[in-house]
Amino acid sequence: VAITDLPMSAAFGAAMFALIAGTPGARTGLIAGALLGLAMLAKGLVPLVLFIPALWFLRNRIRDLAILFTATIVVATPWYALVTFHNGTTFLNEFIWKHHFGRFLNSALQHERPLWFYVPVLLAGLFPWTPLLALLFQRRLFQDRRALFLAVWFAWGFLFFSISRNKLPGYLLPLLPPLAALMGMALANAARARWVLPACGLLLCLVPGLAGMLPQALAAGISHASFHLSWPWAFVGVGISMICAFLCRWGRLDGAVGVVAAGTTVFLVGVIWQVYPELDRQLSGREAVSMSCLPPMNRSQRYSTEYYAGKDLPDCK
Repeated sequence: VAITDLPMSAAFGAAMFALIAGTPGARTGLIAGALLGLAMLAKGLVPLVLFIPALWFLRNRIRDLAILFTATIVVATPWYALVTFHNGTTFLNEFIWKHHFGRFLNSALQHERPLWFYVPVLLAGLFPWTPLLALLFQRRLFQDRRALFLAVWFAWGFLFFSISRNKLPGYLLPLLPPLAALMGMALANAARARWVLPACGLLLCLVPGLAGMLPQALAAGISHASFHLSWPWAFVGVGISMICAFLCRWGRLDGAVGVVAAGTTVFLVGVIWQVYPELDRQLSGREAVSMSCLPPMNRSQRYSTEYYAGKDLPDCK
């Protein structure tokens, strides 16, 4: 399955950061506009909706906005024009109406979730840096116009996705870059970093237990998965936390961030090495070529099985 949220998030984030960091003028507008066009090629109209906060911050730079949207049209329009010409109203109904307005307004696509759905998704998505969110509650941070831009970018997108009827965790990807930048700015000016970064390191204790839950959670839902703390790895997490505490005490925040990043990388490589083969064995539909019907399974497994079978399969009676 082709998931275009990640390339859209990369292109859209680069466009927004170009506007923050670039010198006002035609060159910045061209770069940001071209990147916004690439984001539209990946995800349709969604980047335009997420771009709305930038219109307010650039409201006095009409010339720059004109250059930006001209570049966006030049990059994005040819493909949309050609695919519409080739497929006609079928493309417009399926892609624009069903997968834009339909996803937002009704629950026909079976991804309806409660209003608060993205709160735990966000906390999990920032792991193990989640404690850094505590640093954002300082008024002086938002005296910087760049921080205010990042905050509005995130807040608007989070509100928009939260009020949508259909919700998927990957929708939050374009909101992680501004939040990461905000947390970095807050960390650079925070007196409380002495406890926040060690807390990030301590969270790494949970990685082996969470990895053990993953096959069960994907197969039957997180409520059916059991968590078991791995004590040898827990001591490693405690050690990382203590190193961070000493580095923060000596004023080496960059070193503490590096230690947490290195620890996260090591833990995640271990998860990929050990758990992904198990996921492939339990959840992949790779062996479905000879199946003639589908036994009871969740939606993701059904998609995988029918993909490898090369056809739609009926339910087994």
